[in-house]
Amino acid sequence: MGRQNQEEPRANPLLLGDEPQNAFGYTQAQWDTERCELVCERDQLKEDLHKAQGVLADAAQREEALRVEQERLQEEYSQEKAAWENKNRKLEEEAQQLHEEQKRIMGSRGTFNLLILSNPCM
Repeated sequence: MGRQNQEEPRANPLLLGDEPQNAFGYTQAQWDTERCELVCERDQLKEDLHKAQGVLADAAQREEALRVEQERLQEEYSQEKAAWENKNRKLEEEAQQLHEEQKRIMGSRGTFNLLILSNPCM
């Protein structure tokens, strides 16, 4: 018997409800659904990125404002510290002068007391 060269008749997949698949195994409906989901996800990611960029921009502005405020406060602190150190130095000098004057007065008072004790006529 000879070999028969007959192909089996192929059923039309559209008539049977079977859709043809692409190279990745997706039907057109599956491919469209997957594509739609990916587009939606992409759009959501773009929106999230835009929001994140806004948050980062706000944070950068706040950081810059804080840096400027810190510099201002540091300068103010330095000026106040210098003023207090200057006042402190002046008070120490004044205290030293008062101490010297007290010693001079006590010394002269002691001399005065010695004069009184040594001279009964006074």
